[in-house]
Amino acid sequence: MHQFQIEAPDALVVTHQPKVARGDWTATIGGIPALGVRMATVAQWRGGQIIREILFMRELPAEEAPRPTARPSLTLTNPDNEDLRRAAGVYPGWSCVIHGSALGGRTVTFARREKGLIVEQYVFAE
Repeated sequence: MHQFQIEAPDALVVTHQPKVARGDWTATIGGIPALGVRMATVAQWRGGQIIREILFMRELPAEEAPRPTARPSLTLTNPDNEDLRRAAGVYPGWSCVIHGSALGGRTVTFARREKGLIVEQYVFAE
């Protein structure tokens, strides 16, 4: 990411929906509209500071999405909380699951469910 900032210092990263938050973890999909690039980030927070962040820079087509693993390394699911929705745009129904644990080999899946069925899904790889 640092090299990217050097090569494209004027590129503005814009945060999009969905936003997923649970406990001290957040996840979102962002993009750089000027370059047509989308990415995802999952971050752990402490005292208002990011202490750990995983960037997923490559969006995968649906047919390349990983099969769910029995033991994902992280699962976040938005609570149905009106205050959180108003304050931060965190909507119920969204979840985020990281598959894999090896650096460079992880994927993240964002999914929105309605009545138990996935109605929207995005997958990214490191």
